[in-house]
Amino acid sequence: MVRVLGAVEERDHYAIVMELARCDLRAVLDGAQPAYETPRVTWRSLSLRERLRRLLEVVAAVKYLHSQGVVHGDLKPSNVVLNAASGQL
Repeated sequence: MVRVLGAVEERDHYAIVMELARCDLRAVLDGAQPAYETPRVTWRSLSLRERLRRLLEVVAAVKYLHSQGVVHGDLKPSNVVLNAASGQL
């Protein structure tokens, strides 16, 4: 989990300031970081079932945000924060 440090409101735009994440989906997909730190399992070595499970975690998170009236606005792999120890959201 990433700590929220603050929020900013400017005109009709909002931003959340969070601590620096150590692991994101883009880096994992590029092979720059292991999907898990212990044991060191890379994204490419995960089974299709495990990859799909991660995708469904992202979908569930976005669905939850939308149910709360939150629209991300910049959803991309580098903005999907993963737990460096478990590889989960």
